[in-house]
Formats: sequence, C-alpha cells, structure tokens
Amino acid sequence: MAGRMEDQQPPGQDGERKELPAQATAPQPAASRPTSDAPEARASPDIAERLVALVSAHPLLSLAGIFLALAALHLAILNAAGAMNGVFIGKTILLLDAAARADLLLLALIAVFIVLPSLMAASSQRALNDSTSAHAANASEQAAITQGLAAPNTILRLVFGVFWAAVLTPVFASLVQPGVAPSQQEAAWLISLWHYLRLALVFGMMGSCLAHVSLQQYRLSAAFAAHLRVDLFDPSALAPLARHMRLSILYLSLPLLLLGPVLSRPEAATASATLMGFGILVVLLIGFGGAWGARTAICKAKQKVRDELNAYSREIWRRAYSNGRIVEAVALPAMAGMLTIRSQIGRMANWPGGWPNVLNCLLLALLPLLSWFGPQALQSLIQPFL
Repeated sequence: MAGRMEDQQPPGQDGERKELPAQATAPQPAASRPTSDAPEARASPDIAERLVALVSAHPLLSLAGIFLALAALHLAILNAAGAMNGVFIGKTILLLDAAARADLLLLALIAVFIVLPSLMAASSQRALNDSTSAHAANASEQAAITQGLAAPNTILRLVFGVFWAAVLTPVFASLVQPGVAPSQQEAAWLISLWHYLRLALVFGMMGSCLAHVSLQQYRLSAAFAAHLRVDLFDPSALAPLARHMRLSILYLSLPLLLLGPVLSRPEAATASATLMGFGILVVLLIGFGGAWGARTAICKAKQKVRDELNAYSREIWRRAYSNGRIVEAVALPAMAGMLTIRSQIGRMANWPGGWPNVLNCLLLALLPLLSWFGPQALQSLIQPFL
C-alpha cells in the first residue's frame, strides 16, 4: 500500500528544502535610488533660460512687455533729470512731441530685436514641420535640424553685438540727438549717458539679432538643400516654404520700418536712400537666403527631369527615325508630349511659390519706404493746397 507522499520523496530533498535560505532581496538599482549628489542630475533652468523660453512661447506678449518696461525706465530717467513732468514735456504730452516719439521708436526697436529671433525660429520650425511630406529626412536628422534652429548661438551673438555697438554707436550718436533736453545743466550728463546706452543697446541687439538669424536661415537652407524632394507637378507641398519666405521678409522689415522716422533726413535724401537701400538689401539676403536651399532642390529636380526626358527622347527618336525616313509614326506624339513637358519645366520658377511669391516678397521688403520717405512725399503732395 502506498505510503504517505512525504515518505516517497527522495532522501535529502526535505532537508534541502528546509535548509534553503530565504531569497535575498535584489538591491535597488543605483539609478532608481534618489541621490542628491548625482552628477547626472539635471539642474533646474536659470532665470536666463526661463526668460528665453517665455519669449519663445509668447513672442508678441513679450514684445509688449519689454517695450513697456523700457518705456517706464525711459520716463523714470527723464523725470529724474528734470526733463519731464510725469508724461508731459513742458505743456506737451510725450506722444505729441515728434522728437520724443523718436526716442520711443528706439525703445520699440530694442524690443523687436529681442523678440525677432524667436519669431524667425517659430516660422522656420513651422515651415520644416509643414513640409514633412516633401523632404526625406529621418527622425534623427529632423531632430538635429530642429536642434540647430533652436540653438542659442550665445558666443556668436555676444561677439557681433559688442562689435556693432562699439563701431556704430559713436557714428550715429551725432546724427541721432536726444529727443528731450534737460531743464537743468547739471542733469545733462544723465540724458547723454542714457542716450548713448540706448543707442548701444539698439546697435548691439541689431548685430546680435542679424548674426543669429543669418546662421539660423543658413542651417534651414542647408537642411532643405540636402533633404527636400520636389515634385514639380505638385507645388502645394512647397506652400509652407513660400509662406516662410513672406514671413521672414515681413519680420525683418519691421526694424527698418521703425528706423525710418529716426534716421531719415529730408535735407540728406541721398544719404537716407543709401542707408535704407543697404537695409533692404540685408533683409532680402537673409529672407531669400533661408529659401536658397529649396531653390537648389528645385533646380536639381528640374535638371533630373530634363536628363530623363532627353534620354527618353533619344530612344523614341531612334525608334521613330531610321535610314533617313520615319519608320514608327506612333512614337512622334509621345516625343511631342515630352518636348511640351520640357518646355513647361523650363518656364517654372526656381523659388517656392513661383514668381508671384517672389513679387510679394519684394513688395514687403519695400514697406520701409513708407516710413523713410512717406511723410515727405505726403507733405509735398498737400503743400500746394495749404
């Protein structure tokens, strides 16, 4: 008769089972244990990083906030110097004085230069994301492009900002006079100091902004030149790039538009026109430079199609014409169609959006004409009727 189950076990098994030590608990991985002195722990962002993130997230609100803060500082300094009484210059309110408005435009210009890189970065990123179907960049390449567009370029901006401020501030300090004179001679040094500091901020931020935006657009152009795949018969895929061209020209024209009332001189029309023309040239170079890579991709696509059409045309002609006579008449319509397609491709513009978009960009770049010479032209038109 079978015994109990315990009696049927092999000898030693029960002893081994009883003597088996309790399973030790696996040590907690070092990565999961909270350590306060871990070197790889990410430090919390400092104030500068938070300000940059705030400007990038809300550029228009940041623009208004920066301008209001600078305007409050401007009013505080002028009141401390005795040049103003509250918001009045003598008996005239600040906004009704032309020279005082020029000072406010300089402050607005500083705010625009601070926010402009964020606006350009947002437009570039939107153009990149909206044209995903048209470029062949993989996830890692697109992440690298995005990281390059968002790079702060701190050293480059600092070098160009200091250089432009040091070179241009002494040059324009004699051309741009303070809008408000102090009531007491003892406070003239404060007005002059704030005037030089304001101009240094303007030209320093201008150099920093243009250097950063130029490098940003160069990286975007290089990305499109390397990864953009153009369908010549589906221009809708290039619509985000055409929109980015227009927005870039518009954003870059804003500082030049604000500089018109400050630097334009009716008595020196030639010098003013030269200065404005140089500014428009810079705007066009940066604006069209960001789309130069797309233009390169379009030209490559057109050349590739031309080469294929030439190869097919030679083959069709070889079949259709032999021994001095037509031997396959059915190939002639196909060859005529290929010639028509090649002619259509030759008439296509090399820029996203075609020539109408290029014309729109040129018109946007000419907007500063309104602030540089618009008041003088309007005055000359209404002068005979006064």
